[in-house]
Amino acid sequence: MTPPEKPRDTIVARYLETVHYILLKDERMFAYSQLLEISRANILEDLAFLFAGYLQWLKGEYDYAIQNFLKSLAVNDNLAYPWLGLGNVYADQKEYTKAEEAFRKAITLDENIAYPWHGLGNVYADRKEYTKAEETFRKAITLDEKFSYPWQGLGNVYADQKEYTKAEEAFRKAITIDEKNASSWNGLGNVYADQKEYTKAEEAFRKA
Repeated sequence: MTPPEKPRDTIVARYLETVHYILLKDERMFAYSQLLEISRANILEDLAFLFAGYLQWLKGEYDYAIQNFLKSLAVNDNLAYPWLGLGNVYADQKEYTKAEEAFRKAITLDENIAYPWHGLGNVYADRKEYTKAEETFRKAITLDEKFSYPWQGLGNVYADQKEYTKAEEAFRKAITIDEKNASSWNGLGNVYADQKEYTKAEEAFRKA
């Protein structure tokens, strides 16, 4: 007989699903609100602070988000996920050195989570370090083939370098995984527009 899952295991599994597969902001906020309530009910302080931080990050309340992620780490310094959250906050604020450090800390604590590799790829892409960006996005893909964001990231990297065939392939791969990925539809539209394929561009933009 299979033993029942512990509340912590169930919560973490739902968190990872939310991070990787729920793209719409409102849906993510709802998921994190539920996880916050469940964590509080089970007196899991580190996770409660974690989800409070994620909610504040999505609201753009960055200082409060940082405080809660740090509180989560104060309770449990072996938890990778607050570092992931800190990386997101710092990346949004374009503090790329801090973001890179945070994502790398998350990877050190759990190298098998795809999202921090994706976050690190975004940092490199924003700094136009395209070779590093491609390497880290592909690492994220090897860890979770159902995660559409790294394919989107690759599409952006290739589009920035005007490698339009590769960009189209990457965006289409992201869309195949999750057709609700509006950013990939927009990216695909921009690829077509840059090549003056305006009918295809319009079709892609309409699906975003």
